[in-house]
Amino acid sequence: MLYLAGASSLLNETVAREVPAPEHVLGFQVGEWHARHDQIQRYFEVLAAQSAGRNWK
Repeated sequence: MLYLAGASSLLNETVAREVPAPEHVLGFQVGEWHARHDQIQRYFEVLAAQSAGRNWK
């Protein structure tokens, strides 16, 4: 499941398929539990690692 799939048409941008949904990193659905600061930080670290070396326009 791609977390931002619906937003891609609004932004007229393609969303990278390798971007993980938050629940894949957190281990639970968003809204099911309150995510701690360290869990949110870990999610953004995963996003940064996967976007390293990308050519962003």
